[in-house]
Amino acid sequence: MKKTLTAFLLLVSLTVPAYGWNLSDHREIARRALEDVAKDWGLDVPCEVHPLASFLDKLKPLREPLGDPWQFSASLKINPKVDLGTEDSLRFHEGGAKGKKSLTPIRILELYSTDPDDGRDQDLFIRDASGRPHAAFEDEKWFGAVQGPNSQAFRHIEKPPFSLAHPLRTLGIPFRSVGEASQRAEIYFQLSRLAFALEEDYWGWRFLAGGLHYLEDLHQPYHAGQITPLLFRKGLGVLLSWGRKEKGFLGSFAHVVSNSHRFFETYVDRPEGRDGGLKDEALKAVGGTDLADVPGAIADLARSVRDASNVQFGPLAEAVGRMTGESLYGSEEFFSDGDVSGVNSDPKDFILEGPAFEEANAAIFGIVMDRFASAGRVTRAYIHASLEDRKHPKTAGEILLILDNLLGPMSDPIKPED
Repeated sequence: MKKTLTAFLLLVSLTVPAYGWNLSDHREIARRALEDVAKDWGLDVPCEVHPLASFLDKLKPLREPLGDPWQFSASLKINPKVDLGTEDSLRFHEGGAKGKKSLTPIRILELYSTDPDDGRDQDLFIRDASGRPHAAFEDEKWFGAVQGPNSQAFRHIEKPPFSLAHPLRTLGIPFRSVGEASQRAEIYFQLSRLAFALEEDYWGWRFLAGGLHYLEDLHQPYHAGQITPLLFRKGLGVLLSWGRKEKGFLGSFAHVVSNSHRFFETYVDRPEGRDGGLKDEALKAVGGTDLADVPGAIADLARSVRDASNVQFGPLAEAVGRMTGESLYGSEEFFSDGDVSGVNSDPKDFILEGPAFEEANAAIFGIVMDRFASAGRVTRAYIHASLEDRKHPKTAGEILLILDNLLGPMSDPIKPED
């Protein structure tokens, strides 16, 4: 019974890739969202690039352990083996930041909006007496994987709490909200405030870019829910036919949700039926100068994004189902992002022809346009909130106390071998 009750949460981590959009998507959203306001907001004025050590040296007199990179990472509850200050090739495309002495804020926000996908949220586990890994954080245990790329899911996905007003779209176990994406957006916003207070503007913008990543992830509807009525029915059908023997209970539902999610992201990248590509068209909606409403703290803004994406999750899964019929829910596994030896599935192999496709394509197009346009407004609101905050700055000590409330006060220094 316990396995049955927890299965639907485990579906999320086992089926949904931990990346809401790929690296280029994160960067494109950041750049396009801000290019129309860059000049007016001073985002085109270069600031000096400083190593992480410059920021940590200024933290050390305030709280000595934070001057050490390992301890600083441990205090943020991220994987301290990941070097936050590294400039590996993954983060830079042609003409990037490597070796530059200065960068404009808009460039920093663009390039480093991928930072949280660098492994910092992965492999966060503790070992029991026998050496077996276990989840180190409360929400992590509900997402199944504690090692490997999918172990970061609990920080990049968030389901809203169960609501009697909307029982189907908020279905999930446990009934409370699960996932840390909104909290992470808040943490990085506060880190940026800390860096700006210490006159480390490069790291102020760098940490803002990190927080932006989680806001972008929450715009992906599959990152804001667990399972829909359609996907439940399809999973049950798989379980009662071939799935029970080949996949088992959990695996049958996982197979269905995985195929639906991966098909959607691949289809958006390579859609059929619209000139120029669905994503290319949707990215045009990211630009502008309008702002989303910020209902309170940045975490509240993130939760409002989550809830709006959750509303779209059911209709999106339904549209994918209409577009593909039963072909997507057979025994064939849909692969994307080079899941197996660099081999991707082709959406064309699963698409139905005729009116069903046209209707579903229009529905998917509308949802993608809505989410990308929202990402533009939210990105601008997030950066605008930072600019407004800097007009009435708090001291570094005050901001450290805010971070203590979000993360918990740092205890004894952690040894690297731990």
